[in-house]
Amino acid sequence: MIYIDSDGVFGRFKEWLYVNGANLKDEESVNKTIINNYERAYLETTPFCSVLNLHNILTSNDDCYILTNIPEDKFIKKYAGDNFEKVKETLISNKYKWFKKRFDINKEKIIINQGSKSKWCKSNQDVLIDDYEENIKEWRETGGVGILINK
Repeated sequence: MIYIDSDGVFGRFKEWLYVNGANLKDEESVNKTIINNYERAYLETTPFCSVLNLHNILTSNDDCYILTNIPEDKFIKKYAGDNFEKVKETLISNKYKWFKKRFDINKEKIIINQGSKSKWCKSNQDVLIDDYEENIKEWRETGGVGILINK
């Protein structure tokens, strides 16, 4: 299987976080910013122009998926309170909407994940393409092939 990250690979999500006040070096701040802006989160991300090759790989390969994270439930519960279900559903929906609008990719090709992505690595032939070094490190430690994208 080939898994491709979305935020930071297909889109400029770090820029959106920064503009919306997140401290990019602080996981708590990043998650709080996403949840506090959940109605707009992901939807306003500007796509990278250079993702055409990845898009072609994704759409022409049955064993290729977007593997993308939303904040873990512990963060959603902490910052959304009674709106937990609505916030979580909206974050997931926004990921699907963004890919459909920007790249005409249906949700069947998108895996919404929480926490470590390495749980999706089942063999030494599984590949993760990601911009986050920690994800690549964990993926490789699990036995898969990790490709770090620098944007």
